[in-house]
Amino acid sequence: MRFKRTCITEFLQDPATSRAVVCTAGFTLISEALYLGKPLLAVPNRGIFEQTINGLFLEREGLGKAVVGRSLATADLQRFQGELDAFSAQLQSRRISGNTEAIKLIESVLARAVPTLHAFSKSDRHSRVAAASR
Repeated sequence: MRFKRTCITEFLQDPATSRAVVCTAGFTLISEALYLGKPLLAVPNRGIFEQTINGLFLEREGLGKAVVGRSLATADLQRFQGELDAFSAQLQSRRISGNTEAIKLIESVLARAVPTLHAFSKSDRHSRVAAASR
């Protein structure tokens, strides 16, 4: 385990080259670490409900540990290191959806929620989206 001073250029590389990530429980770094397949030890900032929820979800899904409502202790780091293989295996078994899958899911939900969406052909919808984004 290495502790490092903040350095923006190294910070962008560190999650990709590390075995795991120890961080607060903000959404962005958690999402990036999970995308990279890195287990997390999250220490939510006290009083920020979203971070507490993020940490608890990590634990529930078997993707890492959370230290909630207290300071991080050496024993937390040791336990986390002892469970890294299990967290890594859980991450490898999970499928990460890409853009194609996300678009299909969104379109299926919209098709059920808004029946008039089917009035346009798929190519017509995509051309209207492309035209609107120009």
